[in-house]
Amino acid sequence: MTTRAVSLLTSTVLCMVSGLARAGDDSAERYGEPEVPIPRGIAEVMAPRLLHDAVTEGRQGSAISITVAVESDLRFDKIVLAYRRGGAKEFLGRQMREAGSGSYATEIPPAANGGAEVAYFIEAQDKDGRVVATRGSLEKPFVIKLFPADQPEVTKAQEEAARADADDQVEIHVDLAKLKWLVGLVVGRGFGWAAGNGDLNADVRVDHAGFVAASLGHIAPEAGIWVGRGLVFSLQGRLQRIVGTTDVNAGGRTFHSANYAAALFAKATWIFGRGRLQPTFSLAAGLGRIRHVVTFAGLTDCGASHSETCVDTVAGGPVLAGAGGGLLYQLNHRLLLVAQVNSQLGTPDFTLNVDLGLGVAAKF
Repeated sequence: MTTRAVSLLTSTVLCMVSGLARAGDDSAERYGEPEVPIPRGIAEVMAPRLLHDAVTEGRQGSAISITVAVESDLRFDKIVLAYRRGGAKEFLGRQMREAGSGSYATEIPPAANGGAEVAYFIEAQDKDGRVVATRGSLEKPFVIKLFPADQPEVTKAQEEAARADADDQVEIHVDLAKLKWLVGLVVGRGFGWAAGNGDLNADVRVDHAGFVAASLGHIAPEAGIWVGRGLVFSLQGRLQRIVGTTDVNAGGRTFHSANYAAALFAKATWIFGRGRLQPTFSLAAGLGRIRHVVTFAGLTDCGASHSETCVDTVAGGPVLAGAGGGLLYQLNHRLLLVAQVNSQLGTPDFTLNVDLGLGVAAKF
């Protein structure tokens, strides 16, 4: 081969190499980002902290296995599976058990799988019940489509038996990390030990000792914040309406007795138990007045006619402290029925009062 031919061949090869290089650069520029989305299943597995492939199909009347892997650096106390059968309003909780290699597993029981679908999500909770990681949520749970099977549908007895499986059920605050506030309103009536002088008849002392009514009644609005699973710090008011007292006419003027009393308490409430019905215990301290209606049998010159037996109020406080207890009944994941018994000790104007109340509360 001549020198000219070798030179021509070399030039041709170099041109081809250069062209290929330019073509490769252009391809990298155009396809540097993928043009198709990452499949959903892969995206879910890549989610941090809890690794889970969503279950999308199942059989009616059969248990459905759920597994999740936990990243090694996640600090938690337990893994909980929350599930809700089709048509139900609330989630039930089941603690997941270790299945080896950093994974946890449990089943959605047959009792929950009798309809067209079942929803679920997974939470990692710390020892105080706070959520530290989640897959799915209350608002956006995973949904499993259920297909008919040859097995008969789950009976009512089976469903009730599943609910009664207390050892396998754990409390679900249902997205507990988001349910941080509590507001409530209780209506009640108090009874207390009246001691001291009358509010209107200030020169007359109570001529008997004993428990008398804090008439007519009171309302107690409350607002608080959850601190862990079973502790609420709150502020609770006590607004009392008073009726049945008599006025005093003297010197051509009419003096009206007190028709209200108000107090405000800082309160700590401990909530016990894991079921729908949960007992509570509370401690409170505050400022204000609690009034009790008393009758001064020896005074009969009250009222417009100056001939009525005097009915006055005796106030306790303004420093108040006490303890209480009650029951919460969870209607759903946000609404609660409340029954309370609260006691208050007042000083320097002494009183020992006990309030009974019923009301409602909401978590959000």
